[in-house]
Amino acid sequence: MKLRNETLIQQGQPAIYSDETIEQYASGKIKGVNWLDEIMERTSTAINNNASISGGGGVGTFNLMLGHIKENGLNNIEGTQKFSARFNTNINIADKFVLMADFYAHRLQVNRLMANDDGHGLYQQAWRLNPTQQIYYDVDRPEPFILHNNINPIASIKHGGTKNYMHDRSTINLRPKYNINSNLNIEGNVSYMINKSADKQKRLTYKFFDEKGAPISIWGNDVNASQGVSESQLTARALVNYNKELRQDKDKIYLTAGSEIMSYTFTDFREISKASFLVN
Repeated sequence: MKLRNETLIQQGQPAIYSDETIEQYASGKIKGVNWLDEIMERTSTAINNNASISGGGGVGTFNLMLGHIKENGLNNIEGTQKFSARFNTNINIADKFVLMADFYAHRLQVNRLMANDDGHGLYQQAWRLNPTQQIYYDVDRPEPFILHNNINPIASIKHGGTKNYMHDRSTINLRPKYNINSNLNIEGNVSYMINKSADKQKRLTYKFFDEKGAPISIWGNDVNASQGVSESQLTARALVNYNKELRQDKDKIYLTAGSEIMSYTFTDFREISKASFLVN
């Protein structure tokens, strides 16, 4: 406070803190505010849970894996959760037909404060606030927040609104292979992937009053939801492979022919398709 006064005086401006006010802070009669401590309501933690089961015998094997990750932010609202599941199997029938299949899905949920939607805005506000600025008026009424240029990080946590994001991704892959004989086989690969996302935000109207109870500001109602452009991708590939040993196993010939088709579909009515062929 003294340094701030000296700086203002050097700039030809009047001091803003009186000797009496400085003495009240120095003696502890008026408490300073550590804004960063005030908004850090808890210690950030992360919990990672995983479970798996596998087995098989005879013609095939399988493996199932489940996962859950939960991360808490530094306040009681923010955090993320991720749920995931993966299943794969391998089927082999008499070395003639082989099928490998893989399925994976995950969901990511993100909870944010509207004032901290970029991940650091709330902490920038707290860092910039003067520790001599108080959180509340010294009056007998619930949550008498003081706004400093319409900013109060504690009020932002309690009444500034929240945003919620959800991201889904799922993939499935099928890879069949059929051995016609020891020299000739046919194999394929079919995969499908889909991405989805959505978000919503909510802030209810909240009124702020000055020390005497007169209204000074309103944080208006803000409710909205949107869904992102979903993307799906389908890929299909088929190959015919031939190999034969020549000159008493001294040389070997390989022949491969096949094609691949890819299709991308978006919920904004876009569609992209590709096709290719190969002989090697």
